[in-house]
Amino acid sequence: MSVPVSSYSVSKISCHVLVKRAYEANDVSQGFMISVPSSQLARRGDALSITFTALRDRLRAYISSCQVGSTEALIENIVCGSGSHPLVDIKVATSRSPDFSASYRHFNNGFRQLGPLQSFGNDAQPPSNDFDFSLDILALSPSAAASTYLKPWIDMGVSCDSHFILFFIFEPSMCSMPKLLSIPQQFVHEQDFGVGPEDSISRCHSPSSSAALSPPSRSDSRRPRSFSPYRVRDPAVMDICAAQVRNFDQLKALATFKPGTKTMLPSLASTFYAMTHILEGLRLQPDNLNASECFTLAGVQKTLNTRQVIEAFGWSASTFENKRKLYKKAKEIASKKWKGEVPENTDQLKSIYETYCGIRYLWAENGPLACPLTMPLPSPNATGDEKFAAELKQAQFTQQQKAILGCIE
Repeated sequence: MSVPVSSYSVSKISCHVLVKRAYEANDVSQGFMISVPSSQLARRGDALSITFTALRDRLRAYISSCQVGSTEALIENIVCGSGSHPLVDIKVATSRSPDFSASYRHFNNGFRQLGPLQSFGNDAQPPSNDFDFSLDILALSPSAAASTYLKPWIDMGVSCDSHFILFFIFEPSMCSMPKLLSIPQQFVHEQDFGVGPEDSISRCHSPSSSAALSPPSRSDSRRPRSFSPYRVRDPAVMDICAAQVRNFDQLKALATFKPGTKTMLPSLASTFYAMTHILEGLRLQPDNLNASECFTLAGVQKTLNTRQVIEAFGWSASTFENKRKLYKKAKEIASKKWKGEVPENTDQLKSIYETYCGIRYLWAENGPLACPLTMPLPSPNATGDEKFAAELKQAQFTQQQKAILGCIE
């Protein structure tokens, strides 16, 4: 369980960011002292923790306020997405020990890989009640080595219990990236924000609070930046799916999202459930975009998460999540009974009842959506519930959902 640090204050933390590149002797490395709303910090036992997305959000806010050239170009590119290179095959990792040698991945260092950089959304996520292995970063573990590592920075306010180590690791396939000179480790202090108690109450609860907490603008020296994440489809996804998912050849076309097409609800839902069948075949959770699994392809290990897989099939995270929640509600509705008498043809509830019947048909336990490959979709030439289902549009269900909930039990 987590213990919130505070709800209405700002804390200072330090962070050492390192970029590890295969076949490169030198790391690109830089240290930062930054301010963080205390609501984004939590105690996990004796250790302070912060989510990766919250830490990246604060690093972005700081870097965007700095003089041009004061941050290592490669680090700025990765953290802010401000460079010209696509951020593909970069893994995010952390460690609780200041070991940056060839053995830095050792278990005793508390090394942990969080997942591909592309898999993380753009919002700063607050800490959850339970420790999240794919999101939370823990502060440095106290040790003699840690004390020696931080000794030059103690007088600047850097301490072991509020210092975090963040790795960005380039996979071997990315070694063609241009070489950048490494620099000595250096800590750059962020200007005090001067946030008072009154201001911090309204600023520390929103993921967008970084803009409110940023230092004054330096229009003469700042360059415009876009924080939109790169979205690049990984060709390895299809190869892994083909090796891991039964009936993938048939599911592939059915699961591919086709934006802008106006199709009926049965077809839209069938596409969604084909996509979830693929995710389940990969042992990934459809309701957790950051859930990940490790696969071996041609002797090479590859980690995939839910977000990467759905994007490879043309889905955006928001579209997939919206449909998942809507269809979950539809399944709940299908399990309920209509209250009272069946409406007459002249009754204003007739349309609502027909929508309910269509939902009941589609999401029946052994209905057409239970197995998209073997069950035919409803035909408009049929009668009764099947006809209602075949003619049902998603917008119609969305508009009548609340009314239906008031008519079932």
